[in-house]
Amino acid sequence: MRKAADTVRTAPRWHCQSRELFIGAVKILDFRRRRAPNQELLLTALEETGWTNPLDNPLPGNGRKAHERLRNAVKKLNRKQQAIVFHLDGTGTAIRWELCSSEPTSNPHRTQRGS
Repeated sequence: MRKAADTVRTAPRWHCQSRELFIGAVKILDFRRRRAPNQELLLTALEETGWTNPLDNPLPGNGRKAHERLRNAVKKLNRKQQAIVFHLDGTGTAIRWELCSSEPTSNPHRTQRGS
């Protein structure tokens, strides 16, 4: 089990201005070449809350459409990188995240596909 200090040290960092996601010094996701508003909104909300678990759905709207948008954003985030796993909480109203490994690797080929 990870200590709280380890979680703080290894928490991802989302740079909203450059639209890049890092773990430590390693860039794991890059949205500079395409727009992915729902994915970017999730990452911005996580960054603003200090990467808390769980995070209530920050996407606009409610009901089934909001659940579908959240599910699709989580699915696409998981497809575009392999260092963090994002999960729905089971109700469709929140997400959770966890690191996959202690040494993430950049994968620029995966991050340049369309969303």
